Amino acid sequence: MPTNKFDTYNPHDLVIIGLDTDDRDDHPLYDERAMRQPEDTFIRNVQIHGVLMPVIVRQDGDRLLVVDGRQRVLAARAA
Repeated sequence: MPTNKFDTYNPHDLVIIGLDTDDRDDHPLYDERAMRQPEDTFIRNVQIHGVLMPVIVRQDGDRLLVVDGRQRVLAARAA
């Protein structure tokens, strides 16, 4: 597992609350916008350029929970 804020992660290893878990609006990291699929143009952009803005995660035991960047993670998964 990467050890600092500049390391990279496999997007499939990151956990999006509500999408990858059964949690809903009772969880502080739940965001209903994570249920939307990213636009095809955004996915293509990630395929070409990668994820340019950092995804912010929080460690919860052995899981990495996405705090900010859910759509970026979804686009990277699709790419």
